[in-house]
Amino acid sequence: MWKFIKSIFTWSSDTKDPVKILQEELMSQLANEIKGMKSLPDLSSIKPSVISTESVPSVYIKESNNQTSLVDTKGMPEGGYFKASEFKSPKDKDSDGIMDNDFLNMLNAARHIAGNPWKVTSGKRSPAYNKEVGGVAKSSHELGKAADISATSGAKKLEIVSAAIKAGFTRIGVAKNFIHLDNDSSKPNSIWLY
Repeated sequence: MWKFIKSIFTWSSDTKDPVKILQEELMSQLANEIKGMKSLPDLSSIKPSVISTESVPSVYIKESNNQTSLVDTKGMPEGGYFKASEFKSPKDKDSDGIMDNDFLNMLNAARHIAGNPWKVTSGKRSPAYNKEVGGVAKSSHELGKAADISATSGAKKLEIVSAAIKAGFTRIGVAKNFIHLDNDSSKPNSIWLY
């Protein structure tokens, strides 16, 4: 984990991507856990498109960059950890608060891995509100594929980033008071600081 933290602060275009470093470390840990199992369930027939927040399966599968993330979701509340109202800003009268289903699955899986409550500070945004708050043009927030999660301590930031990567997120922004998570496949995988 220390290699990942150090890489965030020393990252440049000619060094190894911090997300890749953490993914490699986490995949190594996962591989070691799998080696200790007597047998694995047959997951070949499960596809990400059949997963919905209405009925969360006991194993979450997210295929990304030819890798599969497995998350045991036993004990996850029916419908996930988040209410629809959390994604609609009270200051944005034009936001419908409707989030992308794959994004919600990943966010719920990440929250489940973390094991602690998360507070959404920004979810779905209308284009007008996105501009008002200084969001980038064509923001993933406008598509319902991004959320900002409150994180005011280094420990909370590490919890969120670690869980998000385990759940398959490959686009993560680290700010002073929040972590941005998105799964917008039209944009390159990246980790950045605000």
